[in-house]
Amino acid sequence: MTRNGLIQRPLVWVGAGLLCSILWASAPAAIKTAYHALSIGSDDIPSMLLFAGIRFALGGLLTLLFYSAKTRSLPSLPRVLWFRVLWLGLVQTTIHYAFYFVGASRTSGTHMVIISSMQSFIMVILAHFVDRYDRLSRRKAVAILCGVTGIVLLNVGQGGDGATFTGDALIFVATLMATLATFIIRSIVRELDPFRLTGWQLLFGGTTLIVAGLGFGGKITFTVQGVWLIVYLAAVSAIAFSLWSVLLEHHPITRVGIFNSLIPVFGTLLAGIFLAENIWRFQTILAMLLVSFGVYLITSHKRAPLPDPRVDVNDT
Repeated sequence: MTRNGLIQRPLVWVGAGLLCSILWASAPAAIKTAYHALSIGSDDIPSMLLFAGIRFALGGLLTLLFYSAKTRSLPSLPRVLWFRVLWLGLVQTTIHYAFYFVGASRTSGTHMVIISSMQSFIMVILAHFVDRYDRLSRRKAVAILCGVTGIVLLNVGQGGDGATFTGDALIFVATLMATLATFIIRSIVRELDPFRLTGWQLLFGGTTLIVAGLGFGGKITFTVQGVWLIVYLAAVSAIAFSLWSVLLEHHPITRVGIFNSLIPVFGTLLAGIFLAENIWRFQTILAMLLVSFGVYLITSHKRAPLPDPRVDVNDT
C-alpha cells in the first residue's frame, strides 16, 4: 500500500492526529519543568529564547536525519522554495515560540493549553476570508462566542496558579501565528516532502532563536534533567510537526483541525498530574467545557466532501 493510501485509512490518520494532540498537550508541563531544571527565571527572556532555539534546531536536525536514513539521500531543499520555507520557519517557530515560551513563564500550563485551543476558532474566521465555500454561519458564530467566553472566564478572579493576563495574551498571539503557519504549510507541502519541510523550517526558526537568545545575553546552566527535557521537547516537535504536515498534505484543514479540540483535555490532565495545578476549579472546568463545546460545534457540522487538498485551488 502506498503512503497516500495508508494515510487515508481512518485508523491511521485518526491515530496520527491523536498522537499529535497528546504530544503538543504534554509540551506546557515539560517546558515549565525544564525552566526549573535549567534555572531559567520567569523574567529571563534571552535564556528562554536560547532554550527554545536549541529545542527546535535539534528537532529540525532529528527530522532531517530521519529523512536521510529513510530515503538514503541528502535532505536537499529546492532553491525556489528557500524563501517560503524560511518564512514558515520565522512564523511557526521563531515568532510563534518567542511569544509562546515567554508566555509560558507568565501563565499556568492549564491556561496555555486552553488558550492554544482557540486556534480552531481563528482558523474558521480566516477561512471566511480566504475560502468562499467556508463562510461564517450562525453555528460558527455561537461556537466562537463560547470560546471567547471561556477565555474571559480564565482571567476572572484568578487564583495562585501563576497565571497572568500578560501571559495569557502572549499565548494568544502565539496561537495566531500557529494558525497562520497552518495555511502556509498547506500551500508548501504539495511541493515538498513533509519531513524535509518540517526539518528545514525547524532548523531555520530554531537557529534564529539561538542567535537572538545569545545576542541578548541568554545563558543556560545544563543539568541532566534539563538535557533530557530538551531532547524530549525536540522529539515532540520533530514527530508532531512532521505528522501534522503529512495530515495537511492529504486531508482538508477542517478535518485535521478537529484534533485541536483534544489538546485542552489532554493538556489539562497532564498539567494536573505533573505540575500539581488545581484543575478542578469551577472556572477552569467551565472554561474548558465552553471551549471544547465551541470546537465541537465547528468540527461536527456535516458538510459536502472537500476536494483533495493537494489540488484545491481555493487554498492559500
